Amino acid sequence: PLLEPWLEDGTRRVLGALGLLVALVATALPDPRWAWYAVGTGFLVLSPTVHPWYVLWALVPSLALGRRDWALGAVALQASYLVLATLDGAGSWAPQPWLGPLTWGGVAVGFLYARRLDRPTVP
Repeated sequence: PLLEPWLEDGTRRVLGALGLLVALVATALPDPRWAWYAVGTGFLVLSPTVHPWYVLWALVPSLALGRRDWALGAVALQASYLVLATLDGAGSWAPQPWLGPLTWGGVAVGFLYARRLDRPTVP
């Protein structure tokens, strides 16, 4: 949804190509945990719709690497459940324009904070 205004009908092809590129680069990584981390993160970032449980594709490799980024990012992705506040009696819902920036902004803040937490300290 973020790229669609600029890429229009080509959005799926561009995101698909980027996903393939991420997967190809990941195969060159010597540690399979980093490969899964790259693929899982690429899947989340490039997906047009992200449900909160999708974060498991990046969370598990992140934790296996001893990183906290997706652990904190997963907390922020829970905000995507706010879309249910628009659920009507017919079962229809529509995400509000502020929901994406709130959710992904929270993921970015979580990543930045995790980076600070995971930074090695000098005695």
